Amino acid sequence: MGPLAQKIGQEHDLYASVLIAQAALESNWGTSELSRIHHNLFGIKGTWHGRGVSMTTQECFNGHPSIVAGIFKSYMDEKASLNDYVAVLDQPMYAGVHRKNAGNYRIATSFLKGRYATDPMYDQKLNQIIAGYRLTQFDRPIIPNDRSSAGKSEIVSHHRRPHSGSTLVESTMPHSAHRGSKKVNHHTWLPVAGGIGSVGVLEVLRRLYG
Repeated sequence: MGPLAQKIGQEHDLYASVLIAQAALESNWGTSELSRIHHNLFGIKGTWHGRGVSMTTQECFNGHPSIVAGIFKSYMDEKASLNDYVAVLDQPMYAGVHRKNAGNYRIATSFLKGRYATDPMYDQKLNQIIAGYRLTQFDRPIIPNDRSSAGKSEIVSHHRRPHSGSTLVESTMPHSAHRGSKKVNHHTWLPVAGGIGSVGVLEVLRRLYG
């Protein structure tokens, strides 16, 4: 996924390293039901074209974890998940994540804490993944005619921004055990989500667009 994330980052003024780390953390390294079955790599709440799934999720309020029910977007494929992620971060409330406003990836991950996720250690977990897997290599500009990025799929967003009355909900990623999950078919825009993930193997990212 490296070259693809690098391309997305350059086109949308985002840190590719942060994108990859969030996908790894939010999908619990490709093991969560939400990522495997519903292609939701970033733990985004709401419905996508009327498709959503009800799952339990762990959120942190005032430093205390709590288990609550939530509705998460169910995508057609991983590319749709990436498109929607870009659309979410294009919202004004996430301006501080963009490279023009964040001098390095640590500033960007710090801005995500408390906005994208309720986990008080969210930025530290992302920073650990980025440093451990040396993901900053994908933050470098793409060299023209670079073979590593040739032929990769282009991410184009076709999603509308939420109207001024839309509800923003902060949450954490669903638990790995989702018994009794069920689909819902009403449309909502609840774009904010976050994760309390565990470190593992970057399997889900290697599968994408490979």
